[in-house]
Amino acid sequence: MALNRIRMKHAYPVYQRVLVWAVIALLMGGGRLPFLSTKVFAAGPRVVLERQQAIYSVDDQTPPPHNEVHFPYLHESGDGTWYMAHHEGPHHAGTKVFGLTWEDELARFLTDDRPQTVMSTDQGQTWRPWPGMPHRVRDLRLAITTLRDGTLVSHLSYLDDIKTGTATLCLLYSDDDGATWTRRDVPVRGLPLVEGQGGSIWGRLIEVTATHSLLPYYGQQNALDDSNTRYFTGLLESHDGRRTWQHLAVIAGADTPGEEGPNEADIVHLGDDELYAIFRTGDKEGSTMYESRSLDLGKSWTQPTPYPGGEEGVSPQLRLLDDQRLVLVFGRRVLGDRAIVARASADRGHTWCEPMRVYEGDGKVYANLQVVAERRLRVAYDASPVEHDDGRVTNNIMRAVLRIE
Repeated sequence: MALNRIRMKHAYPVYQRVLVWAVIALLMGGGRLPFLSTKVFAAGPRVVLERQQAIYSVDDQTPPPHNEVHFPYLHESGDGTWYMAHHEGPHHAGTKVFGLTWEDELARFLTDDRPQTVMSTDQGQTWRPWPGMPHRVRDLRLAITTLRDGTLVSHLSYLDDIKTGTATLCLLYSDDDGATWTRRDVPVRGLPLVEGQGGSIWGRLIEVTATHSLLPYYGQQNALDDSNTRYFTGLLESHDGRRTWQHLAVIAGADTPGEEGPNEADIVHLGDDELYAIFRTGDKEGSTMYESRSLDLGKSWTQPTPYPGGEEGVSPQLRLLDDQRLVLVFGRRVLGDRAIVARASADRGHTWCEPMRVYEGDGKVYANLQVVAERRLRVAYDASPVEHDDGRVTNNIMRAVLRIE
């Protein structure tokens, strides 16, 4: 057999052998010839947009600008009921994440930035108030984790009662797949924060075991009234079934490059003791998202580096599918380029497929992600306000379904 292969190899002309190797290189290069292109994306997963549609608007009920809709957090329960927390009215974020200037507080008051919680039993055709979520919705970030026993857990946005090294964490629990929620305030110790600094919970809780959980957060390096403040991203840990928490590690310090410093992190547990984190560093050109890894369940982290995709982004969200493929969705808003972007990885985030733009246009481009079926994910985002060529202005919360191939 070896002799036959040698003879056949030399039987083909040179140009045919070159053509064969070019085809092999094309297939291995994910559709690009490596010697003809300097940008090579990973072969393997591909993100496909199956469908998208508007699911929520108050344009026919509320005059501008109070009809704007932003920051949707959508949970689709197993019985077909949809639960959503979002904001209505123009959003004034101010110059800082924690605390607003009096001008921005006044603007928010005058334009009525209204947190809302609603539910739908007909897949978004009609909506009504959601009585099972009565908690402080202004601070609600519905980043849901399903625990091994079927309980849902989420949290409010901010750490309360921050003193030197301590704070209060507000967890939310649901035993009926999102219909009703109860609140539990639990202590946090060992924080690298002092009174006058802010801390925000961001991302989903990771259940390592029934008693061991992890939760990312970010905080201010300086005091609230310091206009030059930068952020750091850290990790909280609980070993008693989420009854008490303590600071475990800084994932990325305030000296990480980027306009703001690391914030809005999401973390995924890749199995064994490996964690993968990706986080925002700003929303201006050059504020690339960064990544870091841990091989000891968060006790130590690699030096933060720009994530391989190289894009700027806000609120990155990660999901690990049952087949071990990793999905990333984030918002891009650089120099007027606003989009919801999705990518997938077959090698734990070391390389990513070509970006697929779920949406391009106006909005806050904060997306909410949920796995709804095998290799299918649902993305909720806002398209608000959007000015059309005919002069109409519409405000919608959108729902898209992605398929990972």
